[in-house]
Amino acid sequence: MTEITMIPIEYIILFAMAIVEVIRKRMPDAYSDLKPFIAFVIAITCNVANAALFGGNMLGAGKEAFIAAGVALAMFGGGSAVGKLLAPKPATPVAEPVVQKTVSHSATPEVTVDAERSQAG
Repeated sequence: MTEITMIPIEYIILFAMAIVEVIRKRMPDAYSDLKPFIAFVIAITCNVANAALFGGNMLGAGKEAFIAAGVALAMFGGGSAVGKLLAPKPATPVAEPVVQKTVSHSATPEVTVDAERSQAG
């Protein structure tokens, strides 16, 4: 008989990160501080469920996921922090103030035509 082994932790972490990305896009920005914690909890929960499903040690799976999720989140958080630091900020165009110009007199001379001349011509 072949023994069924658990899914490797790398795949569990990748699966958890995919779930977090879906949740993150639908989550309001007010909860942005909770996003790393949610990712951490989802990764641990997925690996413990992996152990429960395949008959592994659930406490050991939780410990392994705790370490792996912490490393993955630290690498992701550090990478995004460095990316924000090194990426040039987009230049915002400066709006020119709107000045309304009023013309008090016309720069072109007005041409007047006598009514008698136009009828005689």
